[in-house]
Amino acid sequence: CAWEHYNERIGGRSVFVSTSVIVKNYYAIKNEYFTYRSPVGIVTICKLPKRRMDMSLRPTREEMIKMAVETRKQVTSAVVSREEMERYPARVAPMRIPVRAGDSQAFLVSAQGGEEQVALVINLHGGGFIKQRTENDELFCRKLALATGCKILDVDYRVAPEHPFPAGLNECYDVAVWAWKNGEQLGIDREKIILCGHSAGGNFVVGISMLLHESGIFKP
Repeated sequence: CAWEHYNERIGGRSVFVSTSVIVKNYYAIKNEYFTYRSPVGIVTICKLPKRRMDMSLRPTREEMIKMAVETRKQVTSAVVSREEMERYPARVAPMRIPVRAGDSQAFLVSAQGGEEQVALVINLHGGGFIKQRTENDELFCRKLALATGCKILDVDYRVAPEHPFPAGLNECYDVAVWAWKNGEQLGIDREKIILCGHSAGGNFVVGISMLLHESGIFKP
């Protein structure tokens, strides 16, 4: 629920608290520790930060982009062998979908010889909002299409820090609305659009669902 993170650049401590736990109340202990008590009885005690972060030490935009690029290079789990990919034969059609920021790169994945007017799963990959779509995401979509008979729209959305929030959320929302409006072109049942997301993508699914509820365009 909470943990300490040591920031070497400022020599201080920051405390992160998971937003997945709804806090009911909290109280301080000796002005040094605090306890969160959740509705289900979970108690977490962690140390308060000694001082605020010096914002002058915050990385520049160029530094953040460089760090993100280096982080993406280290994601070795994203590599999938051609043999493994061929174990799940499916049609993968690249698409360019118009969104407010230009075009969104997406891939329509479907079982070979599959039916038309089926449900559509819009898949939003994970990666801490900085990782792009990988071969592993395509493998997941192939497996999902073959297992369910659904068509999968795999979205390679814009990521941070090159495209800060809410760029990715807006893009995925626009893709969902486009898919609903162009159901005939996609060969899907517009009443059966499913939003699917992993980690950061799951975060976007929640945001898109809220935006769709507010707009009333359609209900996923």
